[in-house]
Amino acid sequence: MSFDLLPVNKYLHEKCMTNGGKVFIREQKTSRTCTYLEFWNEIERFGSLLLGNGVSCGDRILIGMDNSITSLSVFFGSIIAGIIPVPISPKASNSELELIRTTSGAVSLVGDNFHLLACQDVPILNMNHFAGQVREDQVFKEVNKMHDPVYVVYTSGSSGTAKEVVITHDNLLSELFSMADAYSLESNHCHLCVLPVCHASALYRNILLPLHNGSEVVLLEGFDSDNFWKLIRDEQINFVQLVPSILNELLMTSDSYTPGDQSSLVFIGSASAPHPPELVSRFEQTFGVYVLQGYGMTEATCTISLNPLKMEDRRPGSVGRPISVNNVTVLDDNGRSLPAGKTGRVIVSGRNVALNVSSESIRNKINADDPVLETGDLGYVDDDGFLWLVGRETDMIKRGGDRISPGEIENEIMKYLDDVEVAVIGVSHPLLGQDIVVFISGSKFGDLNSRKLLGKIKKAMASYKVPSRLIHVDSIPKLAVGKVDRQRLIEDYRKHYCNKHN
Repeated sequence: MSFDLLPVNKYLHEKCMTNGGKVFIREQKTSRTCTYLEFWNEIERFGSLLLGNGVSCGDRILIGMDNSITSLSVFFGSIIAGIIPVPISPKASNSELELIRTTSGAVSLVGDNFHLLACQDVPILNMNHFAGQVREDQVFKEVNKMHDPVYVVYTSGSSGTAKEVVITHDNLLSELFSMADAYSLESNHCHLCVLPVCHASALYRNILLPLHNGSEVVLLEGFDSDNFWKLIRDEQINFVQLVPSILNELLMTSDSYTPGDQSSLVFIGSASAPHPPELVSRFEQTFGVYVLQGYGMTEATCTISLNPLKMEDRRPGSVGRPISVNNVTVLDDNGRSLPAGKTGRVIVSGRNVALNVSSESIRNKINADDPVLETGDLGYVDDDGFLWLVGRETDMIKRGGDRISPGEIENEIMKYLDDVEVAVIGVSHPLLGQDIVVFISGSKFGDLNSRKLLGKIKKAMASYKVPSRLIHVDSIPKLAVGKVDRQRLIEDYRKHYCNKHN
């Protein structure tokens, strides 16, 4: 992909001026509406207010980003002022907040609901207080280097430690232009944003994509299964991005759906976690809408691959082909490229890969011109360029001499149980190294008890893949982006189940 880009501040100004009086965003809860021009004025005002309240160009600030126009205005306002925002969930714990504040070097916290005890030595600027202030004219920083930071984000920390990812102007815009081409959404398409805007999936797919296209966004505080289909129908929503756990929740509350509610949808996007094929199939059959599955990572700004826009062209179970900004290579353990169909380490290269996480050693091995990301995922590419993920390398279960993907077992179990969530983990075993344990939530099981379920699995899978235990729980813990928190499950198993019988 080759094109010249404006810095983000100039890009935002150009988009907002071009679309002027068109409605850009509506807060569903407050009914507050902003046109593109009004949104730009909000951005300018908050940028000026930050500069007038002790924050300087080049400083990093933590922003507690809830799903509100004000939060988005502060985020983009800091960018056009040359300030580097570090978005964080307003629900972050004291320990998370302190870790990110310390490692990021943020000089201020901006938000109205931070845990004040966590950072007494850092000024806290209240966004609601800002909202009543008058903007003063300020000179905004001119950005000339596209590799300058535009914002900093921290990964979800599924491996136990949050990792800093520095997104540049070039990362953001090369990703956005490529996504816009891949999704092919139109200016008259209305978006619904239900995922947290502090994470890339919502920020890019349901805020930046519509801004790029000159479209309208209906912004929700969060996902509400009871009112989801009513909102889709009443607002005539054309696109919404979800995650697999929400797809599953909608299936479990399908009585709130009336046939025809989905008629305005072009498709529903979903990414951020593995998609059991049985879940996707049941969802599409129940609600009559295509689930457009993609694959992405924070370290690659957002999207890496996407399935074809026509359902008949997709490969069920695949995460699609790389979007135009990316190249995907599969390597063996020695760093050698593998042919189509062979499973190995998934490597991504492209202008959307953050420079501070790029692997120079791998970049040299594959002769890539762009930054290179070691994703930590295992998978393969088929003869037609579709990417198939087997699982996270760190999640693979090593039982005896065999490597087992949790997702393969989860997919098999979901063939026999409706309206459930399933998570498979590897736990320590004195002889095998690891053993297989399954957590199941949301099912009464009926006549299909644990013994019968295990019997079905034994008939369908090799013996070394059959779980030793099935554990029923009220809910399965998840990270903020909707992924199963396997580390938490392993800890829960050690605390509550390790020495107990079935």
